[in-house]
Amino acid sequence: MVRCTLALFLASLATGAHADVVCRSRSGVLSLRQTCHKRQMLVPPSSLGIMGGLVVKDSKGALVGFVIGPTFTPAFTAPNESVDDHVTPVVRQIGNTWVEFRVSARGSFGFDTPVADSFAYDSTDCSGTPLVIVNRDAMMSMAFVGLDEVETYAILPGTPRMFRSESFLPPAGQTCAFTLLPNGMCCKTIPTSPTAPEKTLADTTTLDLSTLGLVPPFHVESE
Repeated sequence: MVRCTLALFLASLATGAHADVVCRSRSGVLSLRQTCHKRQMLVPPSSLGIMGGLVVKDSKGALVGFVIGPTFTPAFTAPNESVDDHVTPVVRQIGNTWVEFRVSARGSFGFDTPVADSFAYDSTDCSGTPLVIVNRDAMMSMAFVGLDEVETYAILPGTPRMFRSESFLPPAGQTCAFTLLPNGMCCKTIPTSPTAPEKTLADTTTLDLSTLGLVPPFHVESE
């Protein structure tokens, strides 16, 4: 009976029925209503495993970001070693771009972000503003450790265009076969050709996380 009533409830939810509360009849049937009838009992959505969106806030209640993925604690609950068990992916809007960060309870912000391994340039010698190749349909940008180990993100949306050089980290154990840059990256000139396909490129910008004024520790709340 529990499975049937829960299935009926989820089905009504999927149809987009508007209601404010979940009600249970004496026979155990669940329904979505504006208010419960006298013979019905109000059921907390949390008892059904249903909750609002999760947000991470700092010690003063300021928004850190909206949770967009799972976190696993303690470590042995993680399904595999590729899952980080102490940081949580969140997203927040910076300027006109939604940016994903990894945060922890102790207040690490931008913690364990990936390191960029390549950049594109309008110049032929990897000088000037670094660009990154992005998906043309991307709606969110992920913060990453950019040049000089500074927190960086791509400004979306990108635009289709050509680039004339590319810097990249040589594979482990291999030396640079092109021009070695002072930062240890390898610079390769890209030959221009009328038939060369365009890539969707985005400008990058650095971010000083301290300017956000967030005060650890962080915690999760349900909205």
